[in-house]
Amino acid sequence: MRGRPFFLAAVEDRLSGPGEVARERISRLAGPDDRLLTATAGGFRCHFLVSESTRVAGFHEGSDIRVIVVGEVYPDPAGGEAEACLRAYERQGIGFLESLHGSFCLVVADDQLGTVRFATDPVNTRKIMFGEHEGAAWFSTSHGFRLHPCSGRPDPAGLAHCLVNGVPMNGRTPFDGVRVLDRASGHEVTKRGVTSRTYWDDRPVPSNARSLESIKLDLKDALFSAVERRLPSTGDVCVSLSGGYDSTVMLGALQGLAVPGVRCYTYEKPTETARSDVAVARQTAAVAGYPLTELHAYQDDVHRVIDENVRRGNGLTRLVVETDTWTSLRDLLRSD
Repeated sequence: MRGRPFFLAAVEDRLSGPGEVARERISRLAGPDDRLLTATAGGFRCHFLVSESTRVAGFHEGSDIRVIVVGEVYPDPAGGEAEACLRAYERQGIGFLESLHGSFCLVVADDQLGTVRFATDPVNTRKIMFGEHEGAAWFSTSHGFRLHPCSGRPDPAGLAHCLVNGVPMNGRTPFDGVRVLDRASGHEVTKRGVTSRTYWDDRPVPSNARSLESIKLDLKDALFSAVERRLPSTGDVCVSLSGGYDSTVMLGALQGLAVPGVRCYTYEKPTETARSDVAVARQTAAVAGYPLTELHAYQDDVHRVIDENVRRGNGLTRLVVETDTWTSLRDLLRSD
């Protein structure tokens, strides 16, 4: 867990805040490989606990702008995501968010403007949790959530969402007073709390006189471009293949782009029917001509599944049942 990219942030009022209380608390949470970073932004003090692998930029003497990035920005920018976001912010201001593609969450603390902003990606694949505790505003990414200070009171609705739907709904978390920040938005810390502004909206627009075929071609181009942006520069491409449209479309795009070295894997549940996901995945991989590895998803032990979710990923972003595959897939990739 310590090696996974994360940040935990405490933002407090420099005048009425609790002084060094937040810094002392966040420093006690640091592991041997974690880093504690500090910054000022106007009337705020900011303390950041980041993992060793988290990308940062601007944390040096004389810098007025600090940036932290967790996740990936596509295509991979030369010099690193954090440095590229810092330069883009210097040129365009916070409007640079509109040009980003990827799975990310980030922080921009600007001492010149006196602003502290947290940003989420267009579909919230990387979530930021927010809550106020002991006079400070606390923010954390999913892997930092286990360190997130809170009252400890459970949110019954949030727990029910996790267990029934597999994912918390309406911005809830398992804890009372801690919520998930909205997707595709910049969230600015103010004296009154956190204000959010959406930078991207996916509402469809009327096609007017456009033909169905031209719309299909545009969709194909967009899908191919999205897949191409995410291709690694070296190594094979691994696809988690189910019976759903999303993974099937990705596989079709990889085939259309003539990408070599594509490997598929799928999760086999304890009981399988002729129309199960794994049966569809098996047929799809065969049609595309790519190899498929079938992994056991779980052994039908609900208590173990919940325990594994809590231990490995806080059970927060979504509850997954394919816990046994994580170890099998890791060993499979290591063997190559």
